[in-house]
Amino acid sequence: MHRYTCILWLSDDSLRKTVDLRQDEYLKAIEIDGPEYYNSVSKRSKNPKAITECVVDNSSGVSEIKIVLESEAILNTPNRALKVYSSYLANGPLSDLVRHNSLFRGSAEEVETNSHEEELSDEALLTMLIRCVLRKSKEDRELLDSVREAIKSKHRDWE
Repeated sequence: MHRYTCILWLSDDSLRKTVDLRQDEYLKAIEIDGPEYYNSVSKRSKNPKAITECVVDNSSGVSEIKIVLESEAILNTPNRALKVYSSYLANGPLSDLVRHNSLFRGSAEEVETNSHEEELSDEALLTMLIRCVLRKSKEDRELLDSVREAIKSKHRDWE
């Protein structure tokens, strides 16, 4: 199981500074209804994921949604995995906050990995590398660069 912390904030700068997402009209949808909807839809996906924690925090002076997301498989871009959640909010309770077809921006980081497998199989490794080559996201390029460096280093040791 892989666990990620994701932080979402309103994409519109002026709204981010003026809207408090802790207001009753938004809070229940963000912290309860959205995660419940996401978890019910995600159960049926190829890689089941779950929002296990979701809170609105205003300690930085602007409202941020702090989410803990769990996934069976590694997620290269965890925020992308929250599309169902943000779409639910953008097409419903937070529709008045959508600007330029966008509701949130965000960041994410992996905080924990609990794997029952001691080692990644050759087939799984190859599949992951092929996906990285095909997708070409920033994270994929960084992973491929680190793999290249590891291989170059090992190759020098063999010479």
